[in-house]
Amino acid sequence: MADATEKVEHIRIFKKFDANGDGKISAAELEEALEKLVSVTHDDVNRMMTEIDTDELDALARTCVSSDPSK
Repeated sequence: MADATEKVEHIRIFKKFDANGDGKISAAELEEALEKLVSVTHDDVNRMMTEIDTDELDALARTCVSSDPSK
């Protein structure tokens, strides 16, 4: 389990990817953020989302890094 410092860092990174601040990272937001960091294709992002998006809501929820959605 992550300690408090790691959780704060995870939330900070999550917020960088969550461009519209809705508490979720959409495939489009993930693609935009990854394009800034590395060479990534649309197909790469779709494969990532398929593997990571376990609830199949087409987004990654902030709850994956924090149980407190207000943070």
